[in-house]
Amino acid sequence: MGHSYLEDIPTDAPEFNYGLVAQALAPLLKQKSTGATVVGIHGSWGTGKTTLMRALERELKKTFDDKAHVFIQFNAWKYQERQALWRALILRVLGELRNRDVDVVKLSELEASLYRSFAVEEKGPWKLNWRTLIIELLGILLSVVKLDFVSKALKESGGFFGKLLSWGGGKSAKDNEAALVDKERIEKMASVLERTTVERQVVQVESIEQFLDKFSELINKSAAGDRRVFVFIDDLDRCLPESALEIFEAIKLFLDAPGCGYVVALDRDVIRKGLAVRYSQQSKDAGGGLFVDPDEYIEKTISVSYDLPRLSAADALDIIKEYELTVALDQQHHNLILLALGPNPRRIKRFMNTLSVQLQLARLVRESGAPIDESLISFAADGAVRQFDYFLKLALLAYKYSGLFSLALKDPGLLRRLQVLSNDYKNNVDKDPGAARVKRNLALDTEPTLLGGLKTEEEFWQLMASTPSVLDDFKLTTRLLSWFRQTGTAEKID
Repeated sequence: MGHSYLEDIPTDAPEFNYGLVAQALAPLLKQKSTGATVVGIHGSWGTGKTTLMRALERELKKTFDDKAHVFIQFNAWKYQERQALWRALILRVLGELRNRDVDVVKLSELEASLYRSFAVEEKGPWKLNWRTLIIELLGILLSVVKLDFVSKALKESGGFFGKLLSWGGGKSAKDNEAALVDKERIEKMASVLERTTVERQVVQVESIEQFLDKFSELINKSAAGDRRVFVFIDDLDRCLPESALEIFEAIKLFLDAPGCGYVVALDRDVIRKGLAVRYSQQSKDAGGGLFVDPDEYIEKTISVSYDLPRLSAADALDIIKEYELTVALDQQHHNLILLALGPNPRRIKRFMNTLSVQLQLARLVRESGAPIDESLISFAADGAVRQFDYFLKLALLAYKYSGLFSLALKDPGLLRRLQVLSNDYKNNVDKDPGAARVKRNLALDTEPTLLGGLKTEEEFWQLMASTPSVLDDFKLTTRLLSWFRQTGTAEKID
């Protein structure tokens, strides 16, 4: 039975053999190692990372009872604005342990330590530079003797210290000339106190080791001594890239204990962006490029990385065919949808849901007796491009490039100009790809700034080059741009 709408959320019955993938990954986490096991599930938005993660959790629960063992779902995005992401993860894990047979006192100490010992400080405590201090004090004493200022200083100690630490603050020129400490000496005196950084870092490392030892003790000190903790970390793609790196560092520094397994769903591009932000200055100093190699970073922090397989066109078509629309789609329509969206399950579902709403609305408009363009509710092959194809192409443009579509509603001629650019590029790209791209980009410079991103958006130009061309029936195109309650008005546009 077909559907008008499909939910684009993780399902308990995953398709495309994701259940088999979960079975293959589960043994990695079932095996208890000397440290934590970290599994990275990589893929772009909408490719099914969360679905696979949930399937893996169900697979582990077949072996580990969730009453004796700990299963934690950590949604990183919920904590993004509330507190440091690394601390939020640790507190979430400790909070779940509080409900188990653990030493509550030690657990509370660990929680409290996250706000004391582990507060990041760029500078350490102050210390005296004795060499500088002695030299400057001797200089001051010599000045005192030279100025014959001792007797006055003994009588007016307050005035002495006022003059000693001031320059140019006297009421008269004579007072200023008598000041014992000039600007140069003040700057030297300022260097008497300096901050340490190395000593603070040593204390920090020792504290991390102490935290990890206590955490490992809490994890493994149970009745049977074999408690397992599995943490599933999702929605890192929504967080700031640099914040996402905190999760991996928290695992390796604080939570790397035997019996712990972590599953992290994350697009590799997020890691690249995070490293680029963190080491931007070092990259500039090194002459450009990434200062830290993303693949090496992943290898050092993740035990096993699994990249979600790209779905086939047949898989994507299976999703499309699940929909029961008021207009039956054929292979030409399927090809157009796949060209624009690719085999991305979530993206296809969201677009098909939107398309279903539009077509349902068109049907209701016709049933109400209001005028409606027939191309929205039926079509028939007549040896030429069908009118419905124009509507489908516009719907795809509206879904993927909403900003552009908003501009086109105000200026329908924009679509005509972009189609001309697309056709010209298609006709010349084989002859000289570089020149064709330069010509196209120069023409975009005359359009609204919002369209600047299209210079590198090759998927957009592929969609524009697909059949039908809006130039073939521009009046129909403009009429379908805003078909609801606008029927007939767009006919005037030439």
